[in-house]
Amino acid sequence: MAHRRLRAKGSGAIGSRVTIASKSPSESQGCPCRIWIRRFADAQENVKKLTSRPANDELLRLYALFKQGSKGDVEGKRPGRLDMVNRAKYDAWTKLAGTSSADAKQGYVDLVARLTQG
Repeated sequence: MAHRRLRAKGSGAIGSRVTIASKSPSESQGCPCRIWIRRFADAQENVKKLTSRPANDELLRLYALFKQGSKGDVEGKRPGRLDMVNRAKYDAWTKLAGTSSADAKQGYVDLVARLTQG
């Protein structure tokens, strides 16, 4: 339980303090950030359990959403023409530039859920 110290108003004593106990947001209603961290982690585990290999475009989307959600915007040079796999990954990630981490994580969780259903 978090404690805050506040100045007592109208107490007549200069500098007197009153301690008020209050619950932190995570104690009162569950921290939303922790919920999303758990969902993102669960999706990472679930994607490893897929029974069939997703199509290449879905794999690239998964990669890009994961990287955007965990690292942010792509950095570094684009791989050369002969490195087709890494170039495709780079390009997929670049398309998500500017997407927030939370939105990318939500997209990743949604895509994994869709892939595990069918």
